[in-house]
Amino acid sequence: MTTQTEVKKTPLYITDAEVMETLDISQPTLWRWTKKRDFPKPVMRGRRSYKAFMEWMVGKGLV
Repeated sequence: MTTQTEVKKTPLYITDAEVMETLDISQPTLWRWTKKRDFPKPVMRGRRSYKAFMEWMVGKGLV
């Protein structure tokens, strides 16, 4: 039986600050990637889908 403390929840969103820290990129780079590449677009101000971000990371071979 699984308890709630054993279940690790996947976040729904990742903040732009977390994305920049994870990828070691600047805000202008994040904007450029969002505009000109297939990088996940924000779903609300300063937040992106965590699932889309992880899929992008896997697709780029970063995970």
